Amino acid sequence: GAQGVLFNVTGGADLSLYEVNVAAATIREYANPDVNMIFGAVIDPKLEDRVRVTILAGGMAAGADDELDAEIVNTMFGKKSTERSLKVFLCHSSDDKPIVRKLFQRLYSRKGIDPWLDEAKLLPGVRWDHEIAKAVKESHIVIVCVSKNSVSKEGYVQKEIQRALDIAQEKPEETIFIIPLKVEDCEIPDRLSQWQWVNYYEDGAFDRLLSSLQKRAQSLGIKVE
Repeated sequence: GAQGVLFNVTGGADLSLYEVNVAAATIREYANPDVNMIFGAVIDPKLEDRVRVTILAGGMAAGADDELDAEIVNTMFGKKSTERSLKVFLCHSSDDKPIVRKLFQRLYSRKGIDPWLDEAKLLPGVRWDHEIAKAVKESHIVIVCVSKNSVSKEGYVQKEIQRALDIAQEKPEETIFIIPLKVEDCEIPDRLSQWQWVNYYEDGAFDRLLSSLQKRAQSLGIKVE
């Protein structure tokens, strides 16, 4: 496999570190175990939903480059399309990152859902507070991951919840916008108690969550599978 790889990912405004990391992981499978890999990411609004990957690799076997190109397209961008996606913001405490990360991956694997998680969406150098506020405002649904940590902890997660609550006041009463998701057995804060919650630690919880996402998507003319 290649011992030296230089690659660049160029995409629209929604390009995130998640896509870059997937590309890196895919390339690594075809490279030498001790490969020296350098990468970059560029935002080009003109690309919109399209993504361009440029790879310079030394020492690859004949034909491996074509196979790698196909693998990147299938693995990284197989779910990409010009169809509109349901934007889902994952509000959570940093202490709950492991379980929220798995939830993000499950949602990302579903066609028609575009989940937003800070570590996957924020690129180096951006104003993270501005980007998070923008993501909450543009989301179709905000999943508030509730735990003992998020309930009792002071910090940015409380600001995210308040932003979602402010936006919810502008929505019609029947709109599914805020979904409290209990990631462990804990009390629901009073300010979130008016919305039906999901006990994520119980059997069938993800299917129940998905049903709500599909209902919201249907009201927006978005197909979620």
